[in-house]
Amino acid sequence: MDLETTRITPSARVILTEMPDGKGVLLDMDTKFYYELNVTGVFIWKRFGGRSKLASELVAALVEEFEVTGAVAAEDLAEMVASLAADKLVVVALA
Repeated sequence: MDLETTRITPSARVILTEMPDGKGVLLDMDTKFYYELNVTGVFIWKRFGGRSKLASELVAALVEEFEVTGAVAAEDLAEMVASLAADKLVVVALA
């Protein structure tokens, strides 16, 4: 994933419910399937704010919040985005 040119857009049909422990659940309103998110996943989803983001913006936020390297943040983001995109919870496109 090219961080500077990859734009990730969350589906408008997906709702996040945050749990008291910081984890969360995404509910796809079309399929009624739900997906568990860890604390990092919730952090990423909330950064979307309902709008598309460049991958580089999300990686920078992960580095700042979790004090990890850019490489680790990029790997974690790529893994999460691939999983969400496979279930059509996000759309990945070149900016």
